[in-house]
Amino acid sequence: MSKLVKVALPIPTNQLFTYKLPESDTNAVGKRAIVPLMNREVTGIIVEFDDSDYKSEIKDVLDIPDKLPIFSENMLKFTRWMSEYYMTSWGETLKIALPPGFFVQSTTKFKLSDLAAANPTLLQSIRGPRQAEIVNLLSEHNSYVTVAYIEKKLGTKISASQLNALESAGIIEIEDSKIRAKSAKKVKMLAISEKYLNDEIEVKIFLINSESKKPSYGRIFSLLYLQHMNGIKGIPSKNALDESKVSRSVVNTLIKKGVVYEYEIESAYVPVTALTPLATKDEINAVLSDEQNECVTQICDAIDKNNHEPILLHGVTGSGKTLVYMQAVRKVLDMGKTALLLVPEIALTPQLIDRFRKVFSNQLAVLHSGMKDSERFESWNALKKGEYRIALGARSALFAPIDNLGIIIVDEEHDSSYKQDSPSPRYQARDSAVMRAKIEDCLCVLGSATPSIESMYNTTSKYKIAQIKNRADGAEMPEVTLLDTISATKNNQMIGSFSRLLLDKIVQKVNRKEGVIILQNRRGFASVVCCNECGFIPECSHCSVKLTYHKPKEALICHYCGYSEKMITHCKACDTDSLALIGTGTQRIEAELASLLSERGVKHVIKRMDSDSVKQPGSLRRILTSFAKGDTDILVGTQMLAKGIDIDRVTLIGVINADLQLLFPDFRSAERTFQLLTQISGRAGRQRDFRGEVILQSFNPTHYAVKLASTADYDAFYAHEIELRREVFYPPYVRFIAVEFYGGDETKVISYAKRFASLFPKSAAIHEIMGPVIPTIARISNNYRRVIYIKGNKSKDPSGAITRAVIRDVLKRFELPFSKNVVMIKIDIDSYSSL
Repeated sequence: MSKLVKVALPIPTNQLFTYKLPESDTNAVGKRAIVPLMNREVTGIIVEFDDSDYKSEIKDVLDIPDKLPIFSENMLKFTRWMSEYYMTSWGETLKIALPPGFFVQSTTKFKLSDLAAANPTLLQSIRGPRQAEIVNLLSEHNSYVTVAYIEKKLGTKISASQLNALESAGIIEIEDSKIRAKSAKKVKMLAISEKYLNDEIEVKIFLINSESKKPSYGRIFSLLYLQHMNGIKGIPSKNALDESKVSRSVVNTLIKKGVVYEYEIESAYVPVTALTPLATKDEINAVLSDEQNECVTQICDAIDKNNHEPILLHGVTGSGKTLVYMQAVRKVLDMGKTALLLVPEIALTPQLIDRFRKVFSNQLAVLHSGMKDSERFESWNALKKGEYRIALGARSALFAPIDNLGIIIVDEEHDSSYKQDSPSPRYQARDSAVMRAKIEDCLCVLGSATPSIESMYNTTSKYKIAQIKNRADGAEMPEVTLLDTISATKNNQMIGSFSRLLLDKIVQKVNRKEGVIILQNRRGFASVVCCNECGFIPECSHCSVKLTYHKPKEALICHYCGYSEKMITHCKACDTDSLALIGTGTQRIEAELASLLSERGVKHVIKRMDSDSVKQPGSLRRILTSFAKGDTDILVGTQMLAKGIDIDRVTLIGVINADLQLLFPDFRSAERTFQLLTQISGRAGRQRDFRGEVILQSFNPTHYAVKLASTADYDAFYAHEIELRREVFYPPYVRFIAVEFYGGDETKVISYAKRFASLFPKSAAIHEIMGPVIPTIARISNNYRRVIYIKGNKSKDPSGAITRAVIRDVLKRFELPFSKNVVMIKIDIDSYSSL
């Protein structure tokens, strides 16, 4: 067996690097390897052996932290496919497949040397303008700064040779700090030494002597001996000390005497459970409707027959798709297999987690990026060791290290949060789940009340479909009123943001102690602050967007880069104090509604549910628990209200502006509008005793997306939308790819983007190349942007391999004369954004 291995490193290159193992290891593939790269240490993954005959010297692997591979053969295949399809390096893909802390983190910092600071003539030895720029920046700081900081200031990358030259000349001092790669958390255990376990006389002598001389010895010895007699080898050292009430020095003495010994084991993962769960009953034996039973049968038959064509489960809101998921999961667990369940945003679905925990309590591990790093690692490690058979999580749980998969379920498969935006790879978790299921040879089920256009289109050729057309338990779909806001305004039927009809309904429901949800899909208080005299509107100093006013913080905030400043009292342009708040966010709706209800003498409790109000851990659960118990009357929030809320007492949904999504210049805006309105409407009346009511306030009630959402007619919407997509040649008929150029120098960004677009040859695989275009948001975080959109012809290039090969060839020819250090390139396959 060769001692040479190929290692994938988490850097933006398709190259694999060859290193030499310190000793032969036939099981090396899939393990981490800490290796030297230039002047630093990096962590990579061994992906294969290398039998080549190299003449040059091969560097050694410095360390292999793992006893067993952390990537299975199937996961290596899956990540390799993902890296090729989404055009990113294999090493970068492998890195995001692991929780934080698995890789050595090496940070290089540097500062101007004391010698250079005291001797300016030394700076005359500097050669090259880039080195001079670095030194000029360093002269402004007395302490160490990071490479990333300097690169951001210069708008370009710094090479190792530039730093080494400055260090050799004595001009700068370099400091490297390393955080070692994470390994499993260890727990110290205490146990009785072997000699006492086989000799009762020795035990009695020790206890008699201890009783008279050292009672503390006897206490801890008795505790450990009794545990052993009960079949428990050892107990955690900390627990032993606490229970026997002895000091650490007592244990150390007994270890020296050979009475007890200490050893280490990996700590067990203990799932965090809620003190007030949002699910109170085990639903695995719930009576299913005929339609639910048909879907369960279809899915279970596919599993039994090893027929792994993906199944799209299309069920109306409140139809009980979760119960179908539970039955499918129980099926594969009974077969001795495992299950993976993906949800859109884990923080928004505590109710679903609680429902699954109630049924599969000791078999379920949650895995998502919102967990603390230590919790995420322990959960990952427990799944890897096979301690849990179900993994449930958001997008990143797609990489859960779970073997022998029997099913992958993607709930709310239409949700845009399944698309990764940054960092690379910019993968679509739904589509990638289908590929992982294919590699794992298991079934993939995609579920939604409003399936994506792409997934429904795939039922004509690639997917099977299972349908539930009626709500569970005999509940009726809500009664929907579509209200023309323009007509209501003309007829004096609007009071601020609320129609009189909606306000009267809210008063009625609150007085009855029924639950009310109000949707305004825009956070903040006001969209913009505008000067009445000169029209000035404050903008972000780093992005080409207006600042949003947030009243609780009295701040103007950019929702793209996070920049904030204090709320202004005078116009920055003309110094007048005549300022107007334009537009309405969730904060303003909350304040406005509270005022209107107070004027009418209605006692009420309103809670806001948006990304600003649920930042703190546990805050969302507290809000939902309060609402479910009836302590909160009204929830006001953004689109997160449409995800994962299944609360019986909700009988009224009010949508302040049903058209907001339509204002985005995006070919998916109609689809997203229909999905959001249908999903939020489905939160009402989910039990048969109370039929729900929905009031949609719209400035454009005749738009097909709004009109069809009011009747929850998905089939009619799909028929209309798919025809539009076919006419203008958009997904699902093409593969939509965005190539973005961004950097601090706008002139170079434009020049590079034009040059790149000009290099594309004519190809049957590419239907159209658009741009470079100025995106809606032309600058983000001080980076100017230009985007080239590519439509790949799926009929001529079904897998997209030809299109990707063309792009790779253009990249090679482009990078010869152009340095991408000044202008960065981002490639987004199956892009979800045109902003």
